[in-house]
Amino acid sequence: MSSDPWGDLASSIAGLCNVYARSQEQHHGFLPASPAAHESASEPFAGEWAQHPSRNANMAGLHLAYLAMDQLAGLATLLTTASPSVTAPSVMARSVLETASQAYYLLDPAADALERIRRQQNYRLVALWESRRLLDPGQSRDPAASPTAVRKADEKIEVILRTAPKFGQSPRRSKGNRSVPFIASTEHTKAVRAMPLIEDVVGGNGGLGSLVYRLGSAVTHGQQHRITQFFEHMGSLLDHTHGDAFGRLEASAKKTSLYLGAAPVAVMRMLSRLYERFGWPTQELVAANRNVAQVWGRIAEVPLNTGQSVGAAFQPETRAETQ
Repeated sequence: MSSDPWGDLASSIAGLCNVYARSQEQHHGFLPASPAAHESASEPFAGEWAQHPSRNANMAGLHLAYLAMDQLAGLATLLTTASPSVTAPSVMARSVLETASQAYYLLDPAADALERIRRQQNYRLVALWESRRLLDPGQSRDPAASPTAVRKADEKIEVILRTAPKFGQSPRRSKGNRSVPFIASTEHTKAVRAMPLIEDVVGGNGGLGSLVYRLGSAVTHGQQHRITQFFEHMGSLLDHTHGDAFGRLEASAKKTSLYLGAAPVAVMRMLSRLYERFGWPTQELVAANRNVAQVWGRIAEVPLNTGQSVGAAFQPETRAETQ
């Protein structure tokens, strides 16, 4: 048994980050015989969306994976400090979850070329809509805000939307600042939400993804009902009239591995999908994934069966924590 569980948690995910960094440095993008390369070879949807929309959609998944790995490296740093941070890892784990889930969604092997492009164009629409709000001089104090910047964002949004019907898809324009523009298809008539994507990337495990995401969101926004879970009561009363007691904020490696376990699970599943889609060799990744699963499972004191979904192994005690 290690005498440094915090260091073990951190080094396991740092090792996973190092494996990804080496693969990224060696391959840069998808390999010639990969599923992503086959999908990008003909580009039947080239035009106003882009000259290489399939390539762009696949590479967008890689870009999101890079961001998720950068955030995971940040989580490792927080866990390796001399005095581990109490609440900050929850915030970082939330970011890891959300970003990894988007990459996993874009890299879905069940999506055909047009569906993958639709998903990526919808992410572009969200980004342009948010940029438009930031650049509107009537709503923002950003020095870059100007009517010209808003007009350019509007023009890009319109190009994306007007192209959709050419491929049998339905554009949904925003109503003022109340809704984000969206491209619907026959099978997907509503914009995708964060929580279903997170549950998908974490896998079937009784809501672990939702638990970690909601915890991170509550801590991010300073909500007391979540921050108080980090208090350890010291016993002696501070105020006999009101019953207030001395306490301190404290984190344990065991609780951290339980509460934040969905973040490394999401990254492992995202990377497995990325490597398969881009045709990258997986030997190092499989070993790093196994190490993360074993270390986090050991510290959480939940037996890990490597033959099952990694996330499912965290299920029993996570449920007990939320009752």
